[in-house]
Amino acid sequence: MDLSFISKQKTKKQDEELKDDQPLEETIQVKQLSSYETLFDSEGAPTIKIREDDILGPILMYVDLDLYTGTWKGSVLLLVPISVQTPTVEFYDSQCNSKFMGSPVKIGQYQQSVFYRYDFSVPLDDSIDKRISYQINGTSETYVFTIPSAHTNHEMSREHGLVSIDTRFERSLERIVSEETYNQIFDKLEDMPPSTRHLFVLMGIPIIYPRLTYVEEAMGFLSRSSLIKMNIFQKEGAFSKLLNDFGEPELLDDLNDHWTAGCHLEERKALVLRLQELSNHRKVRVTFVAGDVHCCGVGCFKQSNSEIPEVQDFRYMPQIISSAIVNSPPPNVVIRLLHLSSKKYTLDNFTYEKMVDLFVKDVNGKNPPNNNKKLLGRRNYASFEQISDSQNILVKINVQNETNNGTVPYEYKIAPLQLGNVI
Repeated sequence: MDLSFISKQKTKKQDEELKDDQPLEETIQVKQLSSYETLFDSEGAPTIKIREDDILGPILMYVDLDLYTGTWKGSVLLLVPISVQTPTVEFYDSQCNSKFMGSPVKIGQYQQSVFYRYDFSVPLDDSIDKRISYQINGTSETYVFTIPSAHTNHEMSREHGLVSIDTRFERSLERIVSEETYNQIFDKLEDMPPSTRHLFVLMGIPIIYPRLTYVEEAMGFLSRSSLIKMNIFQKEGAFSKLLNDFGEPELLDDLNDHWTAGCHLEERKALVLRLQELSNHRKVRVTFVAGDVHCCGVGCFKQSNSEIPEVQDFRYMPQIISSAIVNSPPPNVVIRLLHLSSKKYTLDNFTYEKMVDLFVKDVNGKNPPNNNKKLLGRRNYASFEQISDSQNILVKINVQNETNNGTVPYEYKIAPLQLGNVI
């Protein structure tokens, strides 16, 4: 599979993720705004309408990449949009203060971006009743405005469902998704067809991932400290990359994005417990699919009672981490740090979580760097296939060779849920 065309088509801040930064950086109307204070002024700010082409152009560039020539001819590239930790519009998230997000410019920019992104989504199966596909209109309680967020629920086949949760729109340092929106999502999931046996939950970033508690605490101290006011951290200084455009540590922004950040752990636990309840009474296997971290791996939640096999364990929820096709992987020292932080964690009295030793050998047949078997820092993509004679799902994480020619598959099998007597 030749993906070189994506690299050739990339613009300044675009990669395998669809991001519309150009209106913020290049549009004439936005350039005319002289300061953030003007953006904050909800009453005095000029009414700015981002031109249609400013939003539509970058999306068309991704859709029209000669995908229907050669091996792609006669094929359909299915698009299931999801608003995740990487924003459609840069800074539209917890990385920015609420005043900026509530400005007329950012609201209009976000509205048009979401509209055109969803205009390109296509149904996954024409034979399926279109009423089964939902878009949930969540609302934000954190800010003074209301715009529909974008949570989607699709039936991929008679036995497989998919839900993508918008973890971008409502997110703040305190919450990722509001309780009201969670209730709407689970109400729709209760309406899944009785034939559904496997639910895939799309997450922008992994919900199961090694903790970086010490780094998070250090960056939090830096954020609260007067050190960030020192000249060495200003935009012209040698350490300018430590801060983002709002004077906060850049790494802390990234850490706060994660479900495993200390500020999001309680919400994360509540979500997993609700999914366990859904899995138990609807008898569906739940699998998380995540990315954004530019490496690959497998994690899982499991029943603490080791005598219960996976096929009878509704608490068994695997997670496939696959990213990225284009972005360069993190250096080995980062992967090593993640492995040092990777251990078995307890969710509650009945559930634990861990990363799986999937990468016993690297793509070259040698031991992985520093014998890190849980995460592999190479470009990759994942494929999912139901084994014909069973309900098992065979996942292949296809990892790029050292020669950049071809991939090496790493397989992981997901068992269906066949409930027995489980506490």
